[in-house]
Amino acid sequence: GIGGRERTASDTATVASRVPSLVSVVHATSDPFTALVRHNASRPDVAIGEYVTFRVTATFPEGTTDPAQLNFTVDSGEAFMNIVSSHVLSIGGQLTVSGASVASNGTIPGGAGAGTSVVYNLGTVSNAADNVENDGDRIVFDVLALLKDNLPRNVDAASLYGNASLDYAHGIVSDASALDVVEPELNLTVSVDGVPGTSRVRFTVTLQHEGNSTGPAYVNVTDVIGPYFDLVNGTVNTTQGVVVTGNAPGDESIFVQIPGFAVENATVVISYDVTYADIVEPGMVLLQNVTANISSAPALPDDLGRKEALAFQSTIVTPIPTIETLLATNVPLTGTDQFQPATADVVIGETLWYTLVVNVTEGITRNMNVTHDVADGPVILEILSTNVTYIGANVAPASLGIGGSAALVDVSHSDGISDEAVFQFGNVLNTPDGQVNADDQIILNITAVVRDAAPNVNGAISNATSTLFYGSGNTASNVSTEIVDPRLQLALSANTTTGD
Repeated sequence: GIGGRERTASDTATVASRVPSLVSVVHATSDPFTALVRHNASRPDVAIGEYVTFRVTATFPEGTTDPAQLNFTVDSGEAFMNIVSSHVLSIGGQLTVSGASVASNGTIPGGAGAGTSVVYNLGTVSNAADNVENDGDRIVFDVLALLKDNLPRNVDAASLYGNASLDYAHGIVSDASALDVVEPELNLTVSVDGVPGTSRVRFTVTLQHEGNSTGPAYVNVTDVIGPYFDLVNGTVNTTQGVVVTGNAPGDESIFVQIPGFAVENATVVISYDVTYADIVEPGMVLLQNVTANISSAPALPDDLGRKEALAFQSTIVTPIPTIETLLATNVPLTGTDQFQPATADVVIGETLWYTLVVNVTEGITRNMNVTHDVADGPVILEILSTNVTYIGANVAPASLGIGGSAALVDVSHSDGISDEAVFQFGNVLNTPDGQVNADDQIILNITAVVRDAAPNVNGAISNATSTLFYGSGNTASNVSTEIVDPRLQLALSANTTTGD
């Protein structure tokens, strides 16, 4: 009742107030050919020249957070990026933000494209209570950053981080998202081969990812054809990419674009055929260059990838003309079975017909002449007549046409007997058509006889040599004969009959 003793009791309790939270993720990268598997399977890969969109989500507790500031930086790892732009993507419906609104841009110290951080001064953030945590309590920020070609930090396997932090009245919360830098490492080789059955030359370009290559490549392969080659239009093929030039009439260069040459694709093969131009001469040493211009990022929109140029020089030795010598005789009973089994047998007075087949290479063969020596050593054969019997449709000698004859000279014995024929053709143009056939040939006929001379004894061997001279070179073929002498033995026998 009134006047009773008063008593008091007390205790303490701690009530935890909710604080903001923060999540930073890599939302998107601009290159679909970068992956997650090169260095760390839990981190996205990023190539030099690639754009990355970081998404930062800040969740605010109910009540008032004052002041609040979001900071984001991409310069805390082995590699670094430059921030191109940043904006507020969304503001939850429960929030009132005094310092920002949807689409607001953050402040980039150093300027857009140069700075490595962005700041949002959000001011006072009020979250109307509804006892539910959802997207209505969140502000979402997007930050677009670019991995530039900056050495020595931005290199293959370097790690980089998008670090986000939210400063509020009573502390800081933070989160980070990580990436790994990848780079392409390519190898370029070129092989040069003849196309069977033709006079064409085929170039095969092989572009490969090396074993240490980790990033996609964007490649332009070029080969400027000429002046010693003519491109065979329509023969340019590639296993990946687009043939920009090379297959249209009049194209004189190869240009193949290979966008997004991924590591998984490993190899690209490009092939194309050429013919020799009409200025090519036999035995020329030609050099042909193929170039691969490589970037780690596509040319569009801004071609900011790391650049490298690979070149391969091929050495091509142009073919030389050839000559073949064939032999026929007017005595069918002589063969090859005496003395040397593989050597034609001839007798005194036998007529020999030599057929010389000249295969002229495409292009220009300067100062071409053909000599035919019917005998060497002591054996004496005499040339009776010569004749140009055939000139292919593509071949145009400066002198000597069909029906023309050689100059005859005595070179072996100084006995007044003609034993060498000299065909002077001058400069010979074989108009290129990419084929090897009779249209490239000149055929010569030479008629000779085995003289009844003292050196032409049984078993004597003679080599007839046909020599084709071109420019500063020559090539030859020969055919051998051997003298055979009939040796007859006369036997006489008598049979006496006794009669009556």
